[in-house]
Amino acid sequence: MNREHMTIEQVYEQFGQLITSGELFYDWLGFNKWLFLAINHIRGNTYDHIMVALTRLGDHKHFLYVLCGLLVCAIIGFLIKKIQHRAGMKQYVLRWVGVFVVIAIAALVNRPMVAALKDYYALPRPYVALMPVSPLLENPDEKVHLLEEKSPEDANRSFPSGHVAFVTLIVVALWPVLSANMSFVGVLLIFAVGWSRVSLGAHFPADVVGTFLLIALTTFLLRRLIYWLLFRLFRISC
Repeated sequence: MNREHMTIEQVYEQFGQLITSGELFYDWLGFNKWLFLAINHIRGNTYDHIMVALTRLGDHKHFLYVLCGLLVCAIIGFLIKKIQHRAGMKQYVLRWVGVFVVIAIAALVNRPMVAALKDYYALPRPYVALMPVSPLLENPDEKVHLLEEKSPEDANRSFPSGHVAFVTLIVVALWPVLSANMSFVGVLLIFAVGWSRVSLGAHFPADVVGTFLLIALTTFLLRRLIYWLLFRLFRISC
């Protein structure tokens, strides 16, 4: 058969179904599932407790506690600078003002956006997507270890990850006031929370990576816009 004159149906027949965007960008040609199982099958009593603790760090229900903790850190830093008579006190305060404004506005945007995307995509969580058709067909190598309770309504809301979204928002918003060492800690925290979500069986790696990219970009753009508005309206340079 002359391939130059093949119809699309003949291409499908000869080469099988073409790669879809979902297979490429979400399933990663099978690597998403393989990586999930590799991470999810790392088990141990102490390890499991660490994963549960890490995932709690990304719980948006702790937003007020996080905000209070950051306020305490900002005040302590201010007092230390005051005692040591360091220069740049005004800029220090303005930078923290910008951070808190960004966190507040980004949080208002983040939660409804994440909820809307979860409902729009309605992607099944791993324990649903990898559920065997019959218990007799269950493959131990593909067994999903689910270490947190999920409601039936939450079964098809895998992307984006609310936990990863929350911790990414906080780290990106804090970036202007973080030292090099603390920036590294922030990135490590995002990675740890994301890893815990896969370990607990709540998300695929693609959910974690996609959420990080989405929230990091939107928070960064919001920060640029907010800083620009603060300067234009109030001459506050963050």
